[in-house]
Order: sequence, then C-alpha cells, then structure tokens
Amino acid sequence: MSNTSNFSTANKAANNKATQRERDKLIVMLGDNSLQDSMLIGNIRQHTKVRCQMATLKDWQSWILPTESAPGRPLPKDKILLVDVSPVDCSQLDEILLELGQQKSVKGTIQLAMMNVLPESWAEERVRWSPVNGLFYKGGPHRQLTNGLKSLLRNEYWIPRHLTQRHWENLRPAFPSTAELLKRLTPRELQTLMAMKSGGSNSEIADRMNVSPHTIKTYLYNIYPKLLVRNRTEATIWARRHL
Repeated sequence: MSNTSNFSTANKAANNKATQRERDKLIVMLGDNSLQDSMLIGNIRQHTKVRCQMATLKDWQSWILPTESAPGRPLPKDKILLVDVSPVDCSQLDEILLELGQQKSVKGTIQLAMMNVLPESWAEERVRWSPVNGLFYKGGPHRQLTNGLKSLLRNEYWIPRHLTQRHWENLRPAFPSTAELLKRLTPRELQTLMAMKSGGSNSEIADRMNVSPHTIKTYLYNIYPKLLVRNRTEATIWARRHL
C-alpha cells in the first residue's frame, strides 16, 4: 500500500512538473500552414514535450508578444519562434528580428530559430543578429531539428560550427605587430623598456635615466597596457624577445 502511494505521489509530481513545463514554454512555428507543417509541428510536440503552435506572418505576434488584441491570453515565460524561411523573404525576416529586438523588457526569453535555410543564402547572415539562436539547414533530419530545439529550450545555442567560427573570427581583432606596439610608447617609456631588458631595479634604472623611482614606476604603469602585458615580469620578457 505504501509503495503504491509513493508511486502515485511521484507520478503526480511528474505530471505537475510536465504541466508547468507546458505553461512556461512555447514553440511557435511560422510557416504557411501546410499539411507538412502540421505534421512537423506534431512531431516537434511529441519529442520536446512542449506546447507548439502554428502561426503566420499576420498573427505570430499574438503568440509571442503581449498585445492589446489578446489581453487575456497568458504568455509562457520562454518562447521559441521557429521560422520556416522558405515562404518569407529577407525583408520580412528582418522586420521580425527588429520587432523581437525591441522586446528586451518582456519577462522571460524570446529566441528565434530558422529552418529550411540554404547554404550561402541571405538567411545565414542573420545569425549575427542577437535574437537568432538556432539555424537548421534544408533537408536536415527531423531528429536534428528536435535535438536543436531541446537545446534552445535549455537556453543553449544551435548554430552550425562553421558559422560560429566565421562570426568569431570576424569579431576577433588581429594581434598588433611588434612595430605597432612600439609606436605606442613614448621615447622615455621605450628607454625604460630598454633598461629593463638588461635587468635592474626601478632605483637602478632611475639613476641611469636621471629621474626618480616614482617616475620609473609611472612609466611602467603606462607601458603595461600599451604592450598588452600584466606586470613587470611580462614586460621584461617582452623586451628581451622583441628588442
């Protein structure tokens, strides 16, 4: 009897958790309401265990954003807008992205994922926009789509590796050359760096340069950020390597 009761309690808790998940999360698929889309949304619902809804360009906002036209409709906390890019053009998608970008004050998260994307198409370039967290290529297996949506529901990204790498490389600045770094130094800072190369304390370098140790310390504090080093030791190593 006790085991049965414990099982019922655990089962009830699991059902309550699943119900709460249904209330807190929503996947809205923006497509053309075809039979194929309806079958796909059913498959997504089955594998993600999250409420799914079909939408069009005319009504997607009512499912994702709070609107005056549907004041009584409770909005889930976390929402994914899955856009089939086949029936939309780049300007329509850009309007959606701009609309989502203005919703930072809305509680919860709003993510956008694109499906049926063609390689080297305009849709690929939209991964640089902040609302886009997922991208699925045309012809990919359904399992990949559902696995990707599960990742998005965990607030993770699902962007192809080569696009992530391309975006990261565009963001990373080129490391400056030795000549470019040396141009940042004043003549006295360069003189200090040359003196550090052969060793010596701040007082010894100050005597050689006929300045105070405090002035040498000031030069060093200016040198560190200019050479992208953190301390005296790294500055000395840099000088011995490059001067």
